[in-house]
Amino acid sequence: MANGSVRYSALTTSSGDEPAVELDPYRSIFTYANYNDLENMGYDEPHKKRKTGPKYTAFTYTPSIQEETPEEGRAKLEQSLAESVLIILSYIALALTLPFSLILSLKFVKTFERMVVFRLGRAQNCKGPGMTLVLPCIDSWKMIDLRTKAFNVPPLQAVTSDSGLVEFGATVYYRIKDALAAVVSVQDWNQSTRTLALTMLHRYVNKERVSDITNAHQRRVLASNVQEELGRFTFSWGMEITSIELSDVKVLQEGQNQAMQVLRSLMKSGVGQQIWDKIGPTVQEYAAEHQQNGDGMSDMAPLIDFGQQCTAPTSSAPPPTIDLGKLVSTLSAVLTPELVQEIDCVYQIDCVDLGTFFMDLKHGSGRIEMGPCPGNLTADTIFRVNAEDLLLLMVGQLSPMEAYMSGRIVIEGSKSAALKLKVFSSHLSQQFASQIAASN
Repeated sequence: MANGSVRYSALTTSSGDEPAVELDPYRSIFTYANYNDLENMGYDEPHKKRKTGPKYTAFTYTPSIQEETPEEGRAKLEQSLAESVLIILSYIALALTLPFSLILSLKFVKTFERMVVFRLGRAQNCKGPGMTLVLPCIDSWKMIDLRTKAFNVPPLQAVTSDSGLVEFGATVYYRIKDALAAVVSVQDWNQSTRTLALTMLHRYVNKERVSDITNAHQRRVLASNVQEELGRFTFSWGMEITSIELSDVKVLQEGQNQAMQVLRSLMKSGVGQQIWDKIGPTVQEYAAEHQQNGDGMSDMAPLIDFGQQCTAPTSSAPPPTIDLGKLVSTLSAVLTPELVQEIDCVYQIDCVDLGTFFMDLKHGSGRIEMGPCPGNLTADTIFRVNAEDLLLLMVGQLSPMEAYMSGRIVIEGSKSAALKLKVFSSHLSQQFASQIAASN
């Protein structure tokens, strides 16, 4: 019975004594052919259509061997013949001038040295150790020392990732592994390695923090990383970097606290302004309550310092007598169009002891006048402060946010605009310093 291409055979009718006779040889879907014997397995390989076109013929998987032109082959033959003639003549000259030619031609290479020979400009296999022969006139040679050497990286200063400043040096140990590559691959392997080591050390230190560089274990890890990367570069030059030792690090400037740095950046952004608008009144009430109880907020000021880290001097003396008119005149003398353009804010200052005045540092050349802001002018920030803290605030000895957090002043409005008052304070301090210098 057959079904399609599948056939079934009948059992043999021979007895056990007679040889089996195959009545109907067949090939079914199940066979006992050898592995991968497709011909006896009844398997026909499907026809594959070959893809043609420029997309499939642009690349080939066989190496393209460019045959030499007859002119090129003739030129190479002439060159090889000329070189062979010169070499033969050199050997003849060496033999005719014996034994005097041996003084110039015989070289002795030490165990830790290798000689790189150039014959008619072509590099030969390295010679040594032992005695070697150099042909006169056509051979030039250079001796390479294979022993481990070292050079010092001069002390350099680098800025770390946390804005610290450190000074350090290093010692690099190396040796030549391939004398021929050291001569052929790079013009001056010694100077090139020095320059590369200096650049890599500077780059790696810029990614680290001061605390990591001053740690002995981290310095060893840093030296190992520099050694590995430097070794990859110098491997093609026939050089091996065996070790790098970093010298003791001298900290010239401590790194900044990362948490405080992020907090300062956050508070100067728009998101920080929104945060302070919500928690500012609560913090101010807390500060005022502790100030009334005599507890103070001296411990909080160093932790949250958004301006200059200057602490206002505490004194039991009565506040100085200040004329508001003279103060306004003094402050007005600092105004310049550039300063107004840089600050771009309007302030109103309500002084408990003196009165109220406003500072228009937003329009034109700016103006500072007594009284509240006129109707056509809206203050971005309103300060409520006493006379003593006002003077400290104007000369830059008291940060607006520091005084706000300690409860010494009340700030209404934009806190980011309040921070810009430091720019005005710095200009005022510079003017005072220049007047003192001119008087002296």
